[in-house]
Amino acid sequence: MTIELPLKLKQRMAKKKFVVVGRAGMDLYPQPADKQTSEAGIFISDLGGSAANIAVSISKLGGHSQIITVLSDDEIGHFVWKKLEEHKVDTSLVTTSQNNDARTSLAIAEIRKVPNVVIYRNKAADLLIDKQNINTLDLENYAGMVITGTALSDEPSRSTINLLIEQSKNAKCPIIFDVDYRANAWTSISLASDELHRVAKIADVCVGNREEFEIMFKQTDLRKISAHFNPNQLVLFKKGADGCDIILDSEMESFSVFKVEAKKPYGAGDAFLGTILHSLSNGLSLASAIKRGNASAAIVVSKEGCSSAMPNLNQLIEFIETH
Repeated sequence: MTIELPLKLKQRMAKKKFVVVGRAGMDLYPQPADKQTSEAGIFISDLGGSAANIAVSISKLGGHSQIITVLSDDEIGHFVWKKLEEHKVDTSLVTTSQNNDARTSLAIAEIRKVPNVVIYRNKAADLLIDKQNINTLDLENYAGMVITGTALSDEPSRSTINLLIEQSKNAKCPIIFDVDYRANAWTSISLASDELHRVAKIADVCVGNREEFEIMFKQTDLRKISAHFNPNQLVLFKKGADGCDIILDSEMESFSVFKVEAKKPYGAGDAFLGTILHSLSNGLSLASAIKRGNASAAIVVSKEGCSSAMPNLNQLIEFIETH
């Protein structure tokens, strides 16, 4: 049986515009590639952060994406803002922190199959998202709102997300929840479990990997996990090199990945989700959207960088036709 997108979600996708809430930062990649950070001669900079990557994925494919985040008023924050605009992401809901101690996230990410990634998030600016960021937001006009889980890890961002959830429900705007668990973002695993579980239960679409579902539901059997969700909630269970499973109303379907020579693992999930949303908003079936999502993920892991590695539509179609 081929699982179809619920009718209400399918109809809403026609609005085509997505808003993504959460983290945007700078990534630094040690060079030469395949070297550890301590062996680097130089570093290459790129835009990163789960929310930024998802928004860029949608935009580079020709879609309309907007990001809600806060950046520090320094050179790293200015770099991130510039890169978002270069990728044609709508930044009208981005603000600059008035807190001089706030810092835009900085990640050092090795380009290796088993990389070491260090993320500097002390006093992270993106966790300062507040009502100022959403004063002009009218969710009636959106195909969906993407919440990334890291944004729930602290205040005032967590309370702002709760307000956005309420507004989304009132506007009948679908909530797409990317669990995006980062252990170092949370004060405790129990708090992470409670908050992530709470939002997963009310989202229209929930996207996570094995570790994330285990944190939320204390198990990884997708059929047992499905009992925790309500009717018409779509669950995307990412399995890395083993593909992904989707489940809807106790029906499950599995999808395989495209085989490529991977340079690094990260960025794949962001490309996967962004491409699925863009594809659904352009009338593709759920199965076709997931196929495109898997292709986009394969492209990203086969290249250096994250946002810069996201494919445009022609590159995506060409990849699928040749693999």
